[in-house]
Amino acid sequence: WLKFLGSMEHVAAALEGVSRPGASWLAEATGVGINACHVMVWVFALLVFFSLLQALPGAALIGGSVRRKGQQVLILGQCGSGKTTLLHQLAGTGPVQTVSSLKPNQSTWMVPVSGSTKMVDAVDFPGHSRLRMLAHAKLAEARCVVYMLDSQDRAGLKEAAEHMYELFTHEDVVRRRISILIVCNKADAPMAKAPRDVIALLEREIERMRKSRGAVLAGQDEAASYLGIEGQPFKLEHAPGSVTVVPASLANNETGEIVNFLSSEFVS
Repeated sequence: WLKFLGSMEHVAAALEGVSRPGASWLAEATGVGINACHVMVWVFALLVFFSLLQALPGAALIGGSVRRKGQQVLILGQCGSGKTTLLHQLAGTGPVQTVSSLKPNQSTWMVPVSGSTKMVDAVDFPGHSRLRMLAHAKLAEARCVVYMLDSQDRAGLKEAAEHMYELFTHEDVVRRRISILIVCNKADAPMAKAPRDVIALLEREIERMRKSRGAVLAGQDEAASYLGIEGQPFKLEHAPGSVTVVPASLANNETGEIVNFLSSEFVS
């Protein structure tokens, strides 16, 4: 706050420097009193200043960057984890036969927010690793990410951990602190892992990748690139934005936890 107030003092001084000649010119041109002209010049200058501030995606404010909120929900995750099923269930289009796709699917969800509903665009991205960059390019437009996992696919969970490492270190996720909901789908399957076991596996794999890729960060801005807390094993709570892990069984239409997450993300 002190830094913010200090910067505002500089802004005020600059505005004072331009308001006097501006008010004098306006008074002569319109015949309005000089004090009223001062007020009009100040109001106009402040409106221009804050409009420019809001237009800057990385504008510095109160010691950090402005968190500009996107409007889309990105659905990411493994092939066969239930991404497209979720897309259609929350859109109210009923059960569908899904196949692996090479292009995004898009739909509209009606999300309950503060006693009303809000129309939200949701985009389901293919789970193929070679198409990840396509999804990452959309993070700039994302309000949040819903990451689908197959709770019984151990090999797939390791691959998901690698993708999450990429997400947690992505510029847009770091700068805008994008929230991520990890959905452990097929939680009712006999071989499904409990959420606590999924969390432990993800944290262990991300910690391993953090160590193995540490040398790559040597030539980068470590403050922007380093994941987690130095000297401590990685935990999901160390991610740039909030990370929530919930169980689900889309086969049984269990989407309550997902809807609750979306309601909290789109409340403003």
